[in-house]
Amino acid sequence: MNFNVFETFAGIGAQHKALSNIFDNPLLLEEYEIDSSIEKNIVGTSEWFIHAIIGYDSIHHGLQEDFTIENYPNETSDTKFFEDLENETAENLDYLISYFKDHVLSTNSKDPYLNMHKLKYAKLKELYIAMKRNRNYGSVVELNAEDIKDNIDLLTYSFPCTDISNAGKGEGLMGGTRSGLLWEIKRILLQMEEAGTLPRFLLMENVKMIKSPKHKPGWDVFQNFLTSLGYGNTMLDINALEVGIPQSRDRVFCISELHGEDDSFIDIKSHSSNSYGLYDGDLNKFLNLDNPLYEDEYKSMMPNDTASRREILEQSKKLNHMDKCFTITTKADRKPNQGIFLCDQNGNIVKNRTNRIGKFNYTDGTTIIENSNFECESEDEWVNTTPDTIPNGATKNDGVSGRPVTIPRNLTSNGSKSNFRYMTPRECLMLMGFESSDFDKMRNANLSGTEIQTFAGNSIVVQKLELIFLELLKRFSIEYTQEDIESNREKTKTIRDMFSNMKKIEEQQKRIILRAEELEDSRMFDDDFEDCFYLSTC
Repeated sequence: MNFNVFETFAGIGAQHKALSNIFDNPLLLEEYEIDSSIEKNIVGTSEWFIHAIIGYDSIHHGLQEDFTIENYPNETSDTKFFEDLENETAENLDYLISYFKDHVLSTNSKDPYLNMHKLKYAKLKELYIAMKRNRNYGSVVELNAEDIKDNIDLLTYSFPCTDISNAGKGEGLMGGTRSGLLWEIKRILLQMEEAGTLPRFLLMENVKMIKSPKHKPGWDVFQNFLTSLGYGNTMLDINALEVGIPQSRDRVFCISELHGEDDSFIDIKSHSSNSYGLYDGDLNKFLNLDNPLYEDEYKSMMPNDTASRREILEQSKKLNHMDKCFTITTKADRKPNQGIFLCDQNGNIVKNRTNRIGKFNYTDGTTIIENSNFECESEDEWVNTTPDTIPNGATKNDGVSGRPVTIPRNLTSNGSKSNFRYMTPRECLMLMGFESSDFDKMRNANLSGTEIQTFAGNSIVVQKLELIFLELLKRFSIEYTQEDIESNREKTKTIRDMFSNMKKIEEQQKRIILRAEELEDSRMFDDDFEDCFYLSTC
């Protein structure tokens, strides 16, 4: 029995990763009493970001050298091309360009890319194979229910948070915004309802701002729509710390079950007991810090020493002796960020100095400069230690005794580099629940560290999904009762009647307003019509 899953806004496939982790762990399946005959089946994905498509493919399908036509027996229309894939011919190039004309894709995840014909054959071939192996239907705006040949048990739709997060412009869920792509899911679900193929489960993850006074009304409209289709919905907040990942990352989920009850998943977190065995309160151990194999990666995350980086140093959380980091973002060199590590010239973290981070206020004769790149363990060390990192002739107020200390030249101990580093893309990916080897797979696919950092910041913590999927799989083997269906039909009818009445009122208002404008234009507007207008809107 297959558990068929379709991932919209797929990214690098956190949902796929979570399901793989579950089904690769027989003891976990047994612990949760999940039917052993169930098998996961990713029937399709929807993603338009080209680099994420390749990242998904490299994580979940491995090297493209393993790609053969035997893996795709249903692609009969492409058989000839598959057999001749390695050869760059004019015919093959035309075929690829023609294929990509039918898809809306992006190189920056923001704007459509209109120059696919300018890409080299090798890149087009790589992307084509990734699309096929991911079963990628392209952008959600071009996805239609009739295109999906398999019945779906779970549809995931974690749409962009760009316009509802604190970091965004706050434009909300209105149509035309990136967060407004949510309404494409409404369109697809309506098509599925008409075809009688609504998924049993739906899952959404997004930032907690979706529940804020500004954005909740828009979300409520969508959630009421789900109710009108017959879904029971549970809104649930989960922090990554609750599932064994040392990252303080709060996100909200909406779990929907067809013919289900509202809030039926509300107790799901009671099953989380750190049983994944991933984290024991030591961020250093979790990330395997100061690993000589990754020294080049550490050093690559040490920014140049500039005034803006000193400001970032001052305002960032120092993770050296902390048991967690903060929300992984799509970009490291920013504030706020997920935290930084004070480090030596090789990027290895500074240890055994836990009590005080000192702040220098010094002058070169004309300008007062602030820097916080000196660490000590006691007031005595702070007052009497003379670092070799401050310009000649400058004076330092030690912050403890108030007396100036003369100190020699050169601002930092790491040359032109700051004495801190950001988290590496590998570390960020691991803190989203992926494995270190997943980073290597993407690097082997020639994806940059910057791109992988973006993937991590946009992804979902895998272990949160595991927690939810285990509960869905338990319920998946339980058939609906007729009583469940009838009860749900009654609730659905009530909601639909409410929607119908709202639409009638809206249509009536539009007609009256239009008539008012016509009368005003002809100077025939009077008090009687105005009374009629207000009565009709009550």
